Amino acid sequence: MTSLFFISFYHEKTNRIAFKGISICLFMRILILNYEFPPLGGGASPVSYEIAKGYVKLGHEVSVVTMVFQGLKKFEIKDGIKNEA
Repeated sequence: MTSLFFISFYHEKTNRIAFKGISICLFMRILILNYEFPPLGGGASPVSYEIAKGYVKLGHEVSVVTMVFQGLKKFEIKDGIKNEA
């Protein structure tokens, strides 16, 4: 299963750098869609988790939408990652 990453840029002047006419965004809101996400799955699941953790570490806001599984919470925040089934 392929993971999908959607990135939208946060357009507030305080979160941008301008250099020689080029504007760079310092903060992103990132949405990851993946069929499985830890604690379930293998392959893309742990890779998506590590990528999400890396983005959070860089100061970005990361949300993950994944499948519903019996016994797991429908919403949780773990390591700064918003996980919603």
